[in-house]
Amino acid sequence: MQTFHQIAHPDKRHRVEFGCDNEGHWSYEIADQVRKRWRKRPSPNASFLSYAAALVDAQSSVHWIANAVEPHSWHVELLRGHTFRFEEHSAQFGDHDHCVSCMLKLTSAADTEHCGFVTRFDRPDGSGSWQWNWVCSRCFNGLRELLQWRIEEPL
Repeated sequence: MQTFHQIAHPDKRHRVEFGCDNEGHWSYEIADQVRKRWRKRPSPNASFLSYAAALVDAQSSVHWIANAVEPHSWHVELLRGHTFRFEEHSAQFGDHDHCVSCMLKLTSAADTEHCGFVTRFDRPDGSGSWQWNWVCSRCFNGLRELLQWRIEEPL
């Protein structure tokens, strides 16, 4: 497993490492610092189809993860590593959407923000359902490097 991302407990004595193999299967490992050495806990031998699915599963075992993803929120962390495209909001996306980070309203109306970055998010619950997630330009630029977001090149 090649480590993709690591989330550390605020006390810096516990961590969860997420990784992806060459076939695109995700997994995680939990480690605790004991007497100045990192010791890995027995991890589930589960394989996940996305980082988000592995993160949600890890949260069920390690309850502090949701509080350790600051400065952004849990639902923004689920978008780590996603590819976005810059898009003008239109009726195909519905009446309006909100930036997942700051909740700025995005709509096609002229008096509001009408452009932003959008990605298709497959829900990690195994249902096969998905949704469009929007990020305003200000939040995208502020979080892009931290969350390893990429921009899809136009055709």
